[in-house]
Amino acid sequence: MDPGSGGGVWLGTRNRLALVARTGDIAPGTGGATLEGLVLGKIDINDDRQIASAARTSAGDVGLWISSERRELKLVALQGSEFEIAPDDKRTIARFQGQPGPDGVSDFFDFGNRGLLFALDFTDGTSGIFTARLSHHRTAEIQ
Repeated sequence: MDPGSGGGVWLGTRNRLALVARTGDIAPGTGGATLEGLVLGKIDINDDRQIASAARTSAGDVGLWISSERRELKLVALQGSEFEIAPDDKRTIARFQGQPGPDGVSDFFDFGNRGLLFALDFTDGTSGIFTARLSHHRTAEIQ
């Protein structure tokens, strides 16, 4: 990678690294925004070789993505977007809990073999703690 091209997330072994995402790539699930601030605070990988990472988009929002070992990046949650709490109950994400000021550096999620754990604040003043995992169909399932 060109040192001037920004950050990237790679997955694999020493001799078989594969690019998952890099700064400037289209941010999946955002309607065309690009990944600008990759790896805000931390990146986690579980025993199934799935990666969880937060990033800032070119629209200025912070999102949380999961990637499978096949390098498929799936949006879990995006600041300013609707999030389904239950059937017929969608709320707009105000921020990720633990998300600090302008630099976006935070440990606002935890990724283990039971799934991705994260907390959200909504624009209506409510909040919640959620888990997400990739299904066998490679879609992010929120619980």
